[in-house]
Amino acid sequence: MSILSRTASTGIIAGVILMGAVGCNTTAEDPGRVRYVDPYSNEGIVTVGGLDFHDWGIAAERAISSLLGSGALVQNDRQSVVMISTVRNNTAEHVDTDLLTKKIRIAMLKSGQAIVTTAVREGGPEDAASMKVRELRLSDEFNQDTVQEKGQLIAPSHSLSGKIIQVDSRAGNVRQSAFAFQLTLTDLRTGLAVWEDEVPIVKQGSRPGVGW
Repeated sequence: MSILSRTASTGIIAGVILMGAVGCNTTAEDPGRVRYVDPYSNEGIVTVGGLDFHDWGIAAERAISSLLGSGALVQNDRQSVVMISTVRNNTAEHVDTDLLTKKIRIAMLKSGQAIVTTAVREGGPEDAASMKVRELRLSDEFNQDTVQEKGQLIAPSHSLSGKIIQVDSRAGNVRQSAFAFQLTLTDLRTGLAVWEDEVPIVKQGSRPGVGW
């Protein structure tokens, strides 16, 4: 290969590498690029027919403010212990309702008004370890002085349950999805609902043409 040919080949390779490096650049101005989005900002993708990341944040924040402000968790004798009961998803979305309940749990714990038990939950314990470690009482391989004693688990005083519903409607090229996050706190001693609230989220979008 001549010197001229080698020089041309080197130039082509360098150009390809440079183009690749430029193509990997991430910029906010170019929607074709991947970029980070501040989860606490109003940025991010918004869809009409489904629940987005910010929808869960809005619903949790408003529910938390209502629950903690109600005083329903305040007890004179001891801290409230909350179990997570059923939160039914009656929307068209296949979502994990823990996106909502986890945010509420964190806020309750930080507030000091309540703590959540993971040993009791609708459908079985969230963390089976609380009961699993008690099986060690039957094992000679473990120092029995280190095994959890009987009567140490704390029973819940309240349960948190709820439902998420969706109603879709359309007028011309405008489509609307209304979501309602309905939550209830039950006093397990009396079986009475001591707090209830509903957080609505309504989104609209339009698209020209017949299809959607």
